[in-house]
Amino acid sequence: GNLFWQELPANDDFTLSMYDLIGEGSAMPQAMDEIAIVVDEYNRIDEAFFQKIGISTVTEKQSFSDYVGQTFLKVIPNNSYYTEQDNGTFSAATATEYEDLYVNAEGIQLKVTGILRAKDGATSQYLSTGIAYTPELTDYLLTNAQQSDIAIAQESSDEDVFLNIPFRTDEGRAQQLSMLGATPTPTGISLYPTDFAQKDKIKEHIDAFNEGKASENQIIYTDLGETISSSMDTLLNTITYILIGFAAISLIVSTIMIGIITYVSVIERTKEIGILRSVGARKKDISRVFNAETLIIGFVAGMLGVGLSYLLSIPINAVVLQLTDVANIANLNPTHAVILLIGSMMLTLIAGVIPARMAAKKDPVIALRTE
Repeated sequence: GNLFWQELPANDDFTLSMYDLIGEGSAMPQAMDEIAIVVDEYNRIDEAFFQKIGISTVTEKQSFSDYVGQTFLKVIPNNSYYTEQDNGTFSAATATEYEDLYVNAEGIQLKVTGILRAKDGATSQYLSTGIAYTPELTDYLLTNAQQSDIAIAQESSDEDVFLNIPFRTDEGRAQQLSMLGATPTPTGISLYPTDFAQKDKIKEHIDAFNEGKASENQIIYTDLGETISSSMDTLLNTITYILIGFAAISLIVSTIMIGIITYVSVIERTKEIGILRSVGARKKDISRVFNAETLIIGFVAGMLGVGLSYLLSIPINAVVLQLTDVANIANLNPTHAVILLIGSMMLTLIAGVIPARMAAKKDPVIALRTE
């Protein structure tokens, strides 16, 4: 597959805007027989990469100078890799023949000219770790593959040149021709817009091109940025719903507890209620006393919550800024703070309505007899 094997952009300035050349004598590949090794921001590369290039024993640390200027890969053309049999079919070289191909077969020796490492603070990485080759090598391979014996044989035949049997579908034959390099038509084009606004313009242009055309003539595209964004939105929405659920349960429990506390307060102050009623306090006056108490509880609780949120946002922002360079990720808008405070007061008021009504309905004579 394409693991650890990728083509460099045609513009070196574009590559060097995201990557640094590191190591003594390191330079960008220019010719078709020149390649670069791409490492991550910590100068690391997957151990499987070394196995791919035939290095089975890897020390913990290696020097860049061990690779710059070295030649350890060879591109084998189709005519050397595929052998025509007596019955007209072709067979691919087996793993046991690879060493002989490397030593004796025609091909292009690939020389490492430089090591590329992602710049500090780079917003994206165009290349993955592994080997990066030039567009010139791609052009050479396409031309060479089209002129190879197996490609010419497959293009002139409706049968599979490996199995000597007809293809089940035209798509199967097209895939075979593409795999052998007989068809240089690309299977896809990757576009890299500079920002989301440009991405939307590209999509609008493609949609306008597709409008009114049959499905086989339309451009099929995948918005990778939108796919990732959609996945992240789904994940964040799921987490948000879970947190909202926990918050709702907490609010319900808190409301019930406030109601119970207010009811306990009513029971403990039954005699006081009787005295107030006996000196002329009305039922709504008694209700207002307890409603006022619950409002004060809600105000104090809301102020504590808002105050703690502002205090905690200071160390949270400092830690996140240190880890991700994202500033002010935890920020409570003053308008939202006021809304939260009012909401806290309204919830405690609602929680105390029933106990307050119970207090207002108490018979003053019975209340005065309570010890």
